[in-house]
Amino acid sequence: MVYLMIRRTFDDFTEMMTHFNNRTQIRKANGSKGGTLYIPKDNPKEIVVILEWENLEKAKQFIKAHEENQTIDPKPEMIILEKIRDTPN
Repeated sequence: MVYLMIRRTFDDFTEMMTHFNNRTQIRKANGSKGGTLYIPKDNPKEIVVILEWENLEKAKQFIKAHEENQTIDPKPEMIILEKIRDTPN
């Protein structure tokens, strides 16, 4: 399985969530299978999103398109992850 981790800081949580929610269909059309959003306990002005992706190529295409149409400042960090195994604890 392929995952995309997106990490970025924000000033206004509501504005950031509006932007994220407005891109739902774009993510889905480009292969996102959904994911989970996290806020680090030590930094409430940062969000970490882990999205599952259909395949590596679609994840890379999404990153490229996102970087070309970047309207957010600061630019988010994006890292492609490959799941290697589950662990029971």
